[in-house]
Amino acid sequence: MMRINYGSRAERFAMRPPEKDRPINILEGAVRSGKTWCLHPKALYSCAYPVGGRMLFTGVSKQSVYNNVLTDLFDLVGPRNYCYNRSTGHLKLYGTEWLVIGAKDEGSERYVRGLTVGVALCDELSLMPQSFFQMLLTRMSPEGARLYGTTNPDSPYHWLKTEYLDNHDLRAKNLLWSAHFTMADNPNLTPEFVEAQHRLYRGFFHQRFIEGRWVLAEGVIYKDSWSEDLLYDVQDEPIGLRARGGHQQRIIAIDYGTTNPMVFLDIYDDRRLFWVTREYRWDSAVEMRQKTDAEYADDLVQFIGLGMGVR
Repeated sequence: MMRINYGSRAERFAMRPPEKDRPINILEGAVRSGKTWCLHPKALYSCAYPVGGRMLFTGVSKQSVYNNVLTDLFDLVGPRNYCYNRSTGHLKLYGTEWLVIGAKDEGSERYVRGLTVGVALCDELSLMPQSFFQMLLTRMSPEGARLYGTTNPDSPYHWLKTEYLDNHDLRAKNLLWSAHFTMADNPNLTPEFVEAQHRLYRGFFHQRFIEGRWVLAEGVIYKDSWSEDLLYDVQDEPIGLRARGGHQQRIIAIDYGTTNPMVFLDIYDDRRLFWVTREYRWDSAVEMRQKTDAEYADDLVQFIGLGMGVR
């Protein structure tokens, strides 16, 4: 078990009673930084927290919640103070009923439909579908309901980063609290281990795993050749580029997605440059509706037709 460094950020958060927390509380940052450990005291506090609704543990799967959170929690409380059914996900902790739910895909939101949730402890938030997270928040209607989540970083365009961590309105309304953690916040790590991890990783992997930064993996491939000069305004296009005879070929690039976004790109080759003129994007997780293949086909036909004759 982790040795508590009293006065540390991890300890101050972990030992703060739920009454003093925000409705949404997120710990994000580097691997091995003590984020998951902070859920253990929150779980114990929640057992005596007077709030209506169900108590939940969530993660990518029941197995991942068991591996990442519950095994250490069970070691902490001892076998006489809990009873857990790994098949059904029903947990009794100090006499309080909990439910462990997996959230691995878009269909997982059905597991929380109809529930009223008072406390939710969420492991690996960035790996959950946005639809599940949004549905979970709608179920947390009791006064004093609390959500606690941990996550390692992902893309800076990930829904958790853009819609929540960077949402200044939520902070201004005292609805969200978050903290960035590094290995320095984990008092159970030796300086030798931390130094070895710093030496082990470079570039993107160091930025994400060690520094805990939300950076793009794809940037490693082309960042050295990327320049803001590659961006252009429509007035910079060659006159007649999109008209017949104004280009050598027109390319419609398609990235097919169901749980991931569906994207079309309208590209024109004028024998000198490739001009990416337009984009179609449908993100079912954001729009809260999955389109059928027939609807995508209609959108593609319209997308192709609208591209001709501009300028």
